[in-house]
Amino acid sequence: MSKLPTKTYARATEALELPTLIDVQLDSFETFKSESLKELFNEISPIESFNGNLKLYFPCDLPEVEGFDLTYWFEEPKYSVEECVERDMSYAAPLYVRTLLYSADQDQPIVQDIFMGDFPLMTPSGTFIING
Repeated sequence: MSKLPTKTYARATEALELPTLIDVQLDSFETFKSESLKELFNEISPIESFNGNLKLYFPCDLPEVEGFDLTYWFEEPKYSVEECVERDMSYAAPLYVRTLLYSADQDQPIVQDIFMGDFPLMTPSGTFIING
């Protein structure tokens, strides 16, 4: 049997190279940590008390917090990926946020670093480890 002639109507003559799917996941998670958390803090800042005397500012783009260097950061995970699996623990890193508390009763606002909790991290293989 002879082969039938093949016609191609594609504009591109070569196939596009696909990115490594794990890299897509890792890049997406890094974007979440660096940009999406910043957007979240922008949305919720400031948190105001019911009578309006206290305002809690998170890292945001408001003019009231300029010059206070409000930021957030992750410290190194306490345990490695392997230790978390062995000990049935979550692979996570402490999340700290520098906040500004403004009180109408005080003349100076209070800037303080607060621990927000252990934030689950993605492993280099693109997975999460929760409770081992």
